[in-house]
Amino acid sequence: MPLNTKDNVEEFVAAIGALVLGASIRTTPTCLVNPPPARKPMDPHLREILHGDGLGLNASASELDLKPPPKKQTPWRQYLQQKGESMDAFWFQVKLACRMAFDRIVKNMPALNNDEGVPAFFTEEEKQDRVRCKTWTRTSDLDHPEEIPFPTLKLNRPLRRFIERNVTPKEIEISISRLHPRKASGHDQICNEQLKMGKKELAPLIAALFNACLELKYFPRAFRTAITVMLPKSGKDSYETVNSWRPIALLSCLGKLFERILADRLKKFVIDHDLLPETQYGAPGKSTTHTIQSIIGVIHKAWSRKRSKNLKKRSKLTRKKVTMMGLDVSGAYNRVDPALLLQMLADLGVPESFLWIMHSYLSYRIIMLKLPQSLSEAFYVLIGIPQGSRLSPLLFLIFTAPLLRKINEDRKRFGKDGIRVFSFSYVDDTYLLAVPNSYEKNCAGLKIFHDEIIKWASSVGLTFSPHKYTVMHFGPPSDRDPPCELLPDIDGLKDNPEALKKGKLKVLGVVLDPALTFAHHISNLEKKVNNSLRHFRMLSGPTWGIRLNKARRYYMSKIRPIISHACAAWFLHFSGRRIPWSLKPKQIQRLEKLQYQCLLLISGGLRGSCGATVLKDIDIEGIREFLCRMSMSSRARALKVPENDAWFEKSIEPPKDNLYNITPYQKLDEEAHKLAGRSAKYFRKRQKGTDEAALKAWKIPARRNDAIKNQAKWEAESKCATSWITYRRKRTARVCTRHRPAAIEEKRGRVSLSYYKGLTRPQSTLALQLRTERIGLNGYLSKIGATRDVKVQGSDDFIKHPIKPACTCGYHTQTVYHLFMHCSDLHSARLRLIERIGALNWKTLLTTHLKFAVDWAMVYFNLGQFAIAQADSMFYIHGGG
Repeated sequence: MPLNTKDNVEEFVAAIGALVLGASIRTTPTCLVNPPPARKPMDPHLREILHGDGLGLNASASELDLKPPPKKQTPWRQYLQQKGESMDAFWFQVKLACRMAFDRIVKNMPALNNDEGVPAFFTEEEKQDRVRCKTWTRTSDLDHPEEIPFPTLKLNRPLRRFIERNVTPKEIEISISRLHPRKASGHDQICNEQLKMGKKELAPLIAALFNACLELKYFPRAFRTAITVMLPKSGKDSYETVNSWRPIALLSCLGKLFERILADRLKKFVIDHDLLPETQYGAPGKSTTHTIQSIIGVIHKAWSRKRSKNLKKRSKLTRKKVTMMGLDVSGAYNRVDPALLLQMLADLGVPESFLWIMHSYLSYRIIMLKLPQSLSEAFYVLIGIPQGSRLSPLLFLIFTAPLLRKINEDRKRFGKDGIRVFSFSYVDDTYLLAVPNSYEKNCAGLKIFHDEIIKWASSVGLTFSPHKYTVMHFGPPSDRDPPCELLPDIDGLKDNPEALKKGKLKVLGVVLDPALTFAHHISNLEKKVNNSLRHFRMLSGPTWGIRLNKARRYYMSKIRPIISHACAAWFLHFSGRRIPWSLKPKQIQRLEKLQYQCLLLISGGLRGSCGATVLKDIDIEGIREFLCRMSMSSRARALKVPENDAWFEKSIEPPKDNLYNITPYQKLDEEAHKLAGRSAKYFRKRQKGTDEAALKAWKIPARRNDAIKNQAKWEAESKCATSWITYRRKRTARVCTRHRPAAIEEKRGRVSLSYYKGLTRPQSTLALQLRTERIGLNGYLSKIGATRDVKVQGSDDFIKHPIKPACTCGYHTQTVYHLFMHCSDLHSARLRLIERIGALNWKTLLTTHLKFAVDWAMVYFNLGQFAIAQADSMFYIHGGG
């Protein structure tokens, strides 16, 4: 099919959609919506009558000499166990577990309030109209289309080059491979899984389509049609206003591939020509971590002012006062004027060919509004950019860039009057920090800057919501002044006491407090981790569920990232060096306790198990070493390569300042520079060829970052190994016995984890308990003061009776070693184990022969925890041990 006109492109898009859907219908297996019930197993009593010796129906189970089989697992637990080692199935199980953990309540949109706060919109049609009017200020019906004007190309606009090249099928295959599975499809019903399955056959067709679109400077109409789903925002008290719902555009998956190509070209254009201000941390290459680091860096700098000679006798510090105000943009993406956005792109020097594509992308956008219980008619949206598009975040950064430039210009202008205000922005989250000598001046300065911001916003159609602003006054931990309760004189804010955050304020996922102790942030981490553990409990228990390697993966990929989010900003700690305003030991202990709670759950260990031993056996870093690694690695990767010291061989020292002391971040940056130097040294040593080739490779950001991460990880492992050696020495001095658990005998490394390979969940749980000797045997239970319920003779009452350490054979202490090696009651059973592994050797029993030892102990140790799991043991005898 020729692709010379826009109509040809539209027909080709429809043909590809029909091809994909047709192939999906022909190849996707189907099942009955209401399948017949599974056949139940025959009753043993009836089976004996039909196939046995003909006993009558009245025969009792005792006459048949039948014992009830052990309890079976639930279907969900059987499903988890059947999937084995498959990681793809594991991530699907994780998603199912998260859904199962939520309340099963059908989401419904209640009657919406009018502007006076009175419920006035009850029917689905009324709700649709209300959402449409409040979300988008300019819309039109399909029979009244309006075109967005093309921007004016000024004669003095800069002419900048743009990447103009064809798209190859190989690039399409790579882009399809990067698509995330299980994402909602658009109106064309084509999903990412279908594209991934047919990428070899579809790549040439899609490449031809995209090249035609680039040649014709056209964005297909099918890619501009979206189903906008209204999702309830979390944490809202009520959902009776439109602002309590978030509009998410479900776009064509094929269209999002084209958007990715356009976004990559625009991103490179923006980076190459440095078109975004430095204070916009949503730009490519920056993150929320950098935003929070910059905010805290300004606060620490203000607190680091040296003593004034005039006030030294009175023991007072002339430290700056810091006040932060968080702004709130109403609607954000939905309030962007597309005509003004196109004009901004033109003024930046974007080539005319790309401007025509963006004009087509923003024109005639069709939306169908999806409420929880209804779907509206299609209509045109004449304002805003779709929330869910690959292009939207970058376009919003370009649209708001003049605001940040204006704030920076005003800071220079008003700085002469002693008013210093810093701005930090991450996409649509903007924060202003005022740093004069008093909180009164802070509030006055914030009002001045806010007035200038409102003037600019009114000129571009953006609106702010002062009643949603947040304000916090920061003071060092040693500050004895009473908390400030002032608010800037801004309408909607000055009379809102809830806007003043005296205790805590959440900024981009990090909870700040006025003294920057981060105690509230750790409390928030505990809450989030416990919520994630609640999902994990749907996946596994000590004797059922996913295997240890998957549980370990869940912790490392789901729980640890929660703890380490932006740790480079808040984890102010470095072993062996004093850091001002560092994280207190009490807070680090809370993090270690939180990790210990996770370890017991994912490993199946009993309470009282040594945390260092469990960490060593499942090969996980301690939380202190992990956070230090992530923090230093993030700082080292953020360093720019100096021209005169590309290998980071020269040590750096903070510049001497007569007014300010060294800040915490400056000290941590010193250590990060040393880490980069060690990484460069090892990288240089491993490179083959000349030094020039090695230096060229080192200057590639991706390779340099990998080298820094690998070096930081190796150093963290070395610290963990040293900590393990120290623990073993202290334990030897503390515990006066020649016998040591198997887990204590080994060095730290991946060898310990390899012993658990191939074990089911109950097997790995018992294996850990055997190796640590924290197990439900009399010796350990007596040691921790456990009790057992004993029935009083002649009564139905029970009393708590302390458990005695003696073994049933009469030996004074029942331990793992005794039961395996010497217990006389298990002599005949021990012969069965010897038949499998040969002569008993304690050094290899819980290492090389761990699986055999676990199966044997599961049957003969009489542990009630494994009563069901023992049926799968190789030593289990049906009808009794």
